[in-house]
Amino acid sequence: MKTLIIKALAYCTIIIVGTACQTSPQDTTKADEDAVKALIELWDINDIKGDADLMASLYTDNAIMLGGFDGGLIRGNEAIQQYFASTYEENVSQAVNSGIDEIRVSGDIAYVCGSWTSTLANGESAGGDWLQICERQPNNEWLISVEIWNVVDDDEENENENENEDEENENEDDENDD
Repeated sequence: MKTLIIKALAYCTIIIVGTACQTSPQDTTKADEDAVKALIELWDINDIKGDADLMASLYTDNAIMLGGFDGGLIRGNEAIQQYFASTYEENVSQAVNSGIDEIRVSGDIAYVCGSWTSTLANGESAGGDWLQICERQPNNEWLISVEIWNVVDDDEENENENENEDEENENEDDENDD
């Protein structure tokens, strides 16, 4: 259920931001896209370092994070720093990859989304989907203002695949009956 809520919020955010981005696509430059991509790469590097202060430095003062391993809403840079600090007490990523599926920049706003995978120091692996809205700061630096992410459970993924297969089999049976 949490996954569905997070996905619904992500889709709503994409629609809203996507509509806003369509009003002036000429504002997008390759340099802007490269700067946002560099921010995402820095996120991965800092996550592996396990430094909550470095992670928090990538977010605006009033940033919002939805998701996380507890699925809650986190508001503000200080709360985000505390979230990472408590997460890193439990475990730090040995490897993380935030694959970018799409990036759009318009003026001082960008959105970027993709899938992520992480291998923790204890050997466990996790992965899921993510969406970030980034804002250009007065000093021309890009920071994350909204982040939505989920953890896709292997069992949940297998369940979804099985449901899709069942639906396909039902559709085939209906077609054969006709």
